[in-house]
Amino acid sequence: MRVTDDERLWAAVAHASAWITLFGGIVSVGAVLPLSIFIPLAIYFIFRKKSDYIAFHALQAFVLQLIGTVGAAALLAVGGVVWGVGMIVALLAVLALVGFVLVPLWGLVGLGLLAVVVLLPLIMVFYGTLGAVECFRGRDFRYPYISRWIDRQLAGSQYRYV
Repeated sequence: MRVTDDERLWAAVAHASAWITLFGGIVSVGAVLPLSIFIPLAIYFIFRKKSDYIAFHALQAFVLQLIGTVGAAALLAVGGVVWGVGMIVALLAVLALVGFVLVPLWGLVGLGLLAVVVLLPLIMVFYGTLGAVECFRGRDFRYPYISRWIDRQLAGSQYRYV
């Protein structure tokens, strides 16, 4: 399939918008996230009838950013509450002498949870950068798992996953 320079550019912009989401979220302490994660979706809506290539890559980028930001926020909120309740139980278990083992162990679980929450946006930016570079070079790029789902959503386009 022949892809124009403009199509390559807009597909790369959709992928690279993960950087805006990451840095905008850090600088604004999350205030810009409800807008910035929708940049690829806006690109999709603008180009969905003009270019299957841009539409496919913009939807991939949107789903990736949704998983990277909303997934991290949900994991932080739900996981934080579960971890907090578990830590209270572990601290109460100190009275039964079992807590001396549970408190440090539960602390490690909390560190693991925090690591995952930090890694999700970093992985999002890594794959977004990789997708932007590959699209800009004119190569097709597919995120693992996400591209198959997007293919099923765009079931009439020429970007079917074989």
